[in-house]
Amino acid sequence: HPFVVKLFYAFQDQEKLYLILEYASGGELFHHLAMERMFSEENASFYMAEMVLALAHLHQTVRVIYRDLKPENCLLDAEGHLLLTDFGLSKVALEEEEERTNSVLGTIEYMAPEVIKGEGYDFAVDWWGLGAIGFDLLTGGPPFTGNNHAKIQQNILKQKLQLPYFLGPDAKDLLTRLLRKE
Repeated sequence: HPFVVKLFYAFQDQEKLYLILEYASGGELFHHLAMERMFSEENASFYMAEMVLALAHLHQTVRVIYRDLKPENCLLDAEGHLLLTDFGLSKVALEEEEERTNSVLGTIEYMAPEVIKGEGYDFAVDWWGLGAIGFDLLTGGPPFTGNNHAKIQQNILKQKLQLPYFLGPDAKDLLTRLLRKE
């Protein structure tokens, strides 16, 4: 898929696994976000649209729950297009009844409520992750924060989503729908 980093070759020795991946000369989206502080709605929607296409491919074609969507895992190619990378936390849903899992993993700020609760979850956690990264791109920070992991988890579960005044109605609508706790 054009928005998923290509794996060219893999090999291992006694100690390590080596992956030869496509070179992403644009670096991490995280770096660009840190430099800009936040993106315009136009730029954020560009990256989010490419994430949507990558996630749809992973979910529908490969049957993979990505589980770790964050700016550090989004690389940019030479033309500025997104490449989703780092599938270390991904889960392949082999059978229909196996499409739910309950492992608690991921990066805390982008973790869906059902993951934190240890409940069974499915592909929907990636759409929560899209909402969290979208919030980050548009505001310069994740939607729920705290001074430690426990507080962040508590805020994800209990705190009401607060959208900044400067976001347009479409951005607010999208983020509200993606970051729905139920």
